[in-house]
Amino acid sequence: MSVETALYPSQLNTAWPLASDMVSEGDDHIRVTKTVIKTTLPNVAGAINATDVQINYLVGVNGPIQSQIDSKGSITGQNWSGPHVFGVSVAVPTLAQATSTTGAASTAFVQNEWATRLPNYTGPITASTTELNRMVGVTSGVQAQINAKGAIGGQVWTGTHAFPNTTTIGPLTPTIQGYLATATSDIQAQINAKASKSGEIYTGTHNFTGATVNVATAATGSAGSAAASLDFVNATALSSALPGQAGNAGKVITTNGTNASWSNVLTSYLSGPAGATGEQFPQAQEVVPRAVAYYSTATPMSASPQGTVGFFESTTGGGTDWPMQGSLTVHGWIVETWDRGGVRTVQTATFAMASGSLAQGTQFRRYQVDGVWHPWARAVSDLDFREKVYATNTGVGPGDAKVYYLDPSKGSIHQLTVQYNTYFTGALRGLGDQITLRLKFSGGAWPISFNTNFRFPAGAGFPTYASEQTLTMTFFNTEGSYIDGFIAGVHNP
Repeated sequence: MSVETALYPSQLNTAWPLASDMVSEGDDHIRVTKTVIKTTLPNVAGAINATDVQINYLVGVNGPIQSQIDSKGSITGQNWSGPHVFGVSVAVPTLAQATSTTGAASTAFVQNEWATRLPNYTGPITASTTELNRMVGVTSGVQAQINAKGAIGGQVWTGTHAFPNTTTIGPLTPTIQGYLATATSDIQAQINAKASKSGEIYTGTHNFTGATVNVATAATGSAGSAAASLDFVNATALSSALPGQAGNAGKVITTNGTNASWSNVLTSYLSGPAGATGEQFPQAQEVVPRAVAYYSTATPMSASPQGTVGFFESTTGGGTDWPMQGSLTVHGWIVETWDRGGVRTVQTATFAMASGSLAQGTQFRRYQVDGVWHPWARAVSDLDFREKVYATNTGVGPGDAKVYYLDPSKGSIHQLTVQYNTYFTGALRGLGDQITLRLKFSGGAWPISFNTNFRFPAGAGFPTYASEQTLTMTFFNTEGSYIDGFIAGVHNP
């Protein structure tokens, strides 16, 4: 059998070596035994004198023994620090009475001190700390002092007592007491000697020269002993000085310096206030303009004066709300504005510049309703039959077909750039309404389709077109909400 290996006694097999093992292996077993002893007791360099019982005291030790012993205190003569909790009764010696040291006091010492210092207390003191502290400052018997005081209510007081001026005595507040302090005699007697404010009959002589006396104004012509106001006196004096009233209605009083007489109201012109309002009459210069007011692009036409004419001119393009502001450089407009209370306004602008201008004589009109101006509309005449052109595009794809709505309020000619498949729909305003639709195909010959209420001539074929060509069609509103379409043709770019 081979030799076992071990480092500690628990690894040794007590049955080995066997009797049948070779004698030559005996030294190997002895070496294993030595290795176990030296590994288990590496620090033993001498004889161990402790008995097995003493060594077994080490069972349960979980730290260095000497360090634990050094951290403990001696039973006698030890100075202790920090808190210590004793779970059992601790006996200490009873010190002599009145001893004042840091030594622990026994229960007997405490009882003796209590009986010596508080001999009259035979039971527990139930007063709180706050209540006991009220004794601070007491210089004599508390009950004796209390007995010498008077009760707050129902007390009969004698002698003289001084109270601060902030004291309220019954209903007499400090303020009322101040009123009483200035009285020099019986108050009720003084009140009884006075007269009532109303309904009093005064006798004797009264002097009011140092005061203002107001009395009611009696009706003109009244007579009696009542006092007369200044207004009554003035009215009575004027009435008596007037000339006869009969036959002089609507006239005004005048005088020659000696006698009063009646005169017609107007013997010369009257001047009204500037900016007259309501029932006031305006000045002529505010009603009839002396000259046309001139305005530049800094003034919108919506600010043109009401009920008169303004001239708007520019050589650098139109103002923010002028007609044709983007298509002309030189502008000259005669603008008339008529208004009803600021909520309904009509404005006409006529182009009036040097002859030869393509816009010469062109007239536009617009309306304001509830403070909102509607777009300018060109007036058609025998000299100007231009229609309004509305230019836009369908937008590019991909995706669903674009939808274009024919809206005649935007213009009678729609110049539409078709950039993708497009579906047309719409509803014209009434019989005779029409739109000319010009379709310019951009980026391809895009297919187009129409709503079911669009009709084209029977038997007429739809023309073919190519990218960049323009297809022109005209649509008329007809009976039954149908829109009849007419194809004019296709034009090259």
